[in-house]
Amino acid sequence: MNGIKITSEDKFSIYQPPSEQPVAVVPDGTTCIDVARNVVQRSKHEQDWDESFFVCDVGWILDQNKRWKKELPRVEVYYAVKANSLQPVISTLAALGCGFDCASKNEIAMVLNYGVSNDKIIYSHPCKFTSHILFAKDKGVDTMTFDNEEEIYKLKEFYPEARLVLRLRVKDNGARTKFGDKFGASLEYSKDLVTKAIKLKMNVVGVSFHVGSGCPSIDSFATAIKDSRRIFDFARELGLQF
Repeated sequence: MNGIKITSEDKFSIYQPPSEQPVAVVPDGTTCIDVARNVVQRSKHEQDWDESFFVCDVGWILDQNKRWKKELPRVEVYYAVKANSLQPVISTLAALGCGFDCASKNEIAMVLNYGVSNDKIIYSHPCKFTSHILFAKDKGVDTMTFDNEEEIYKLKEFYPEARLVLRLRVKDNGARTKFGDKFGASLEYSKDLVTKAIKLKMNVVGVSFHVGSGCPSIDSFATAIKDSRRIFDFARELGLQF
């Protein structure tokens, strides 16, 4: 992948990194558009520079992380790797001590490769391949989601020590990408799943939800949090402390 660096004269210089995508420091006031335009101009004079490239403002990631910690100090970040898995993004978040939401074996392997500890990873797909469960077990990634009875039996057989997070189905009206039709258990079914997990002596530790990508509705979050509280209270009545 093509990269950007800055010379001592504070001018853009194009180069081909040996392996990883680089993180470069640019002069104050430089924007991503400035960098992109410079690459395009330089590419007119270079051979084999008709390929696509990416420009990422890592400083923006740092600013957003700082803002999150200020506004939501009690909430620990678990970044969804599927959103953007480029090296500068993942390595920056790892250096900041963030956790990671991984939906597959490959995503888990990639995050571990950046030195992230296994207790900083949630295996978030509610329907997992057996081989991927065994991979997570081998790597010590024990927190994972579920939304159906079959998944409980599967985990009971192949990873009984797992820490389970129940995925609720929530209202995702208005979201650009909806997931309620595919994933998540209704409120009543969630109670059945918690009861089943207790009977099988599986360790349910909490709940999760997804209001859909690009959800513009604050009400969707509020409703999801209310439903989560209901499941917390129901579990407490059965002797669980999420």
